[in-house]
Amino acid sequence: MRSFTPTGAVIGLCLLALCHVAAAAAGTISVEEGIAALPDCARNCFMSGLTQTTCALTDTDCMCADSKFNNVVTACITADCTIKETLTAKNATSQMCGVTAKSDGSLVPLYSVFIGLAIFFVILRVVARVITHAYFWWDDFANLFGFIGSALFTAISIKAIQHGQSKDIWFVPFDDVTMVLKVFYIQMLLYTITRFFVRASIILFYLRVFPPRDDNKLGRILQFTMVFNVVYNLSFLMAVIFQCFPISDFWTQWSGEHEGHCGNANILAWVAAATGIVFDLWLLALPFPQLLALNLHWKKKLMGGMMFFVGVAVMIISLVRLKTINEFTRAVNPTKDIVQVCLWSGIELDVGVICPCLPSFRLLLRRLLPNVIGTSGRYEMDPMSNPTGVTRSGIRRSLGGSAGLGGGKIVVENTIAIKYGSSDSNDGRSCASVTGKMLVLNIGYTAPINPPNTLPVLTASQVWTGLQYKVRRADKFVPIITACEVVSEVDTTTTTDPKGGEHVITRLVTFKPGAVGPGTTAAGSNGDGKEGGRKVKEVCRLYAPCRVDFGQEDGTTIGNYVSEGAGGELYMTYVFQWRVEGVETWSEEAKGLERRFRETAKIAVEGSIDTIRKIAKGEVVMD
Repeated sequence: MRSFTPTGAVIGLCLLALCHVAAAAAGTISVEEGIAALPDCARNCFMSGLTQTTCALTDTDCMCADSKFNNVVTACITADCTIKETLTAKNATSQMCGVTAKSDGSLVPLYSVFIGLAIFFVILRVVARVITHAYFWWDDFANLFGFIGSALFTAISIKAIQHGQSKDIWFVPFDDVTMVLKVFYIQMLLYTITRFFVRASIILFYLRVFPPRDDNKLGRILQFTMVFNVVYNLSFLMAVIFQCFPISDFWTQWSGEHEGHCGNANILAWVAAATGIVFDLWLLALPFPQLLALNLHWKKKLMGGMMFFVGVAVMIISLVRLKTINEFTRAVNPTKDIVQVCLWSGIELDVGVICPCLPSFRLLLRRLLPNVIGTSGRYEMDPMSNPTGVTRSGIRRSLGGSAGLGGGKIVVENTIAIKYGSSDSNDGRSCASVTGKMLVLNIGYTAPINPPNTLPVLTASQVWTGLQYKVRRADKFVPIITACEVVSEVDTTTTTDPKGGEHVITRLVTFKPGAVGPGTTAAGSNGDGKEGGRKVKEVCRLYAPCRVDFGQEDGTTIGNYVSEGAGGELYMTYVFQWRVEGVETWSEEAKGLERRFRETAKIAVEGSIDTIRKIAKGEVVMD
C-alpha cells in the first residue's frame, strides 16, 4: 500500500548485484553488445569505471566480480541517470554477467489450487441447499459475492504474473511495470471488498441462527458487529483508494517522472492487518458461549468445530501475511517484492470463502457417511428441507419453551371453545359432549407461523416438511411426548401426483408420566392400571401439502393444518378431540382437564412452529 519510488535504491542495485553472481553463467550478450545497449549516461559511467579495474575489457567474469569497479560505476549512475536509464543499464549488465529473467513458476499452480478449493466448497454449499430444499438467505449471497471477489483477485493476479510480476523490475518492460502496479492497486481494493463480504457471510450466518430480539443479547451484538464491519471496511477502502494524490500516482510514481504524493502506506497496512486479525478473533469467539452450553455428542462437536478450525487457519494466514507487509511497503524491486503479499492475500480470501461453507459441507458428509458423522436413521435434514422427510442426530434444546438466543416466543391467536354436557342435555353451544362416562373435548388452536420480526421466514414447503418430521419424531416437537416409534409406513402417492394415492404412517407414541393426552382416563392412568408413561398407537394420514390427520384406537382424533390468510400470511392450526373416561360433567376435575388441555394445545402448536424454525436455522438436529 504505497507508491513505489525506487529512485536511489534501484540505482544502488544497478551493478553492485553483479558481484554476487560472478561467473554464475556465461553472459547472454557480449561485453560489446552490453555496452552498446547501455544508455549514454550509464555507458559513460561504465567506461570511466574501467580505469579503476585491472580486468580486461573482454573479461566479463572479472568485471562482474570486481567490487571496486561496481562501486565506482554505481556511484556514477546514481548521480547521472534516471530510473528508467538505471533499469535499462541493470538489464544490460545482468545479461553480460549471465543473469537472466526468472519468474516464479509456482505462483499460478498455487493460485489455481486454492481458488479451485473455494469453487469446490461454494458448489457444495449450493448443492446442499438445493438437495435439502433449503432457502437461500443473505449469508449465502454474501458468501457468493465474496467468492466472486476472490475469483477476480486470482484472475488478475495471474494476469499480473503474465505482465512480469515475480520478475526483477529491470527485466520487465516499462509499460508492464506500470500495468503490474495498477493491477496491484486493484488487488488491494478487491482484497478489502472481499474481506467485507467474507466477514458479512459469517455474521449473517450467526444472525440466522441467533436472530435479534429482546431476549437475545447475542443477536443484538451481531447487529452491532455487522455495522462495525461496514464502517471498518468502508474506512479502509477509502484509505486505499485515496492513498495517493492523484490516484494514478500509485502506479506511475515508480518512474520518477510524475509529480504526486502518497501517504504513509506502512502505517495503513499494519493498522489494517492488525485490526483485521482482532476482528476475526472476535467473530470466532462470538458464538462459543452458546455452543459450549449445548450437550452434543463429541462427533457433532468435532464437526461443528470445523468452521472454527478453518477460521483459525485464516488468522494464521493473516499472521503470515503480516511478514510480507514489510517486503512490499519498503519495496525497491516492486514487481518482485509484492509477490508474497499478493499470494498470501489471495490464499486468505480463498480460505475465508471456504470457512462459511463448512456447515453445508457437513450436511453432505452426514448424508454420505451417516454412521461416521452421526446420523442414525435414513432421514436427514438441513435448514431447510427435504419433502421426503429426513431426520438428523441429536437435539439441542427442549422444544416446549422459547428458542433461547436462536428463537423466541411466538405471538399466537387462538380459538378455544369448550362446554360440557351430558347425553340428555345439550344447550346448542357445546363443543364437547359426554356419552356415558366418556368426556369428548374439541379444542382448536391457531398461531401465525411468521409473526413480525421473526427470522427466518418459513415457506409453506418448509412447514409441510416439518410436519412430516413431526409424524416420525413427535418427541422432538411436543414436550409431553417422550418417544415416537414408526411401526409401519405405506406411501402410494407419487411425486407428480401426491393425491393419486395415500400416505399412511402407523406409530407408537409414549407420553410423559402425568401428561394429558390421547387415552387419558379419569384416574390419569394409561388404562391398564399403570400410572404415566402412556403408550398410544396412532394412525397418521398425510395429505400434501397442508394437512395431517391422527387417529387413535379409542376414536380420539387430531388434525394439523397449514393455511394461508388473505395477505399471504401462513397459519398453523391444530384441532384436537380428546376423549376422557370417567369424568363427571361440570366437575372440578373436568375444569382442570380443560385448563390442562388448553395449555397442551398451545404448547403443541408453538412447539411445532418453534422446532420447524430451529430446523430451518440449523439449530435443531435429529436422531
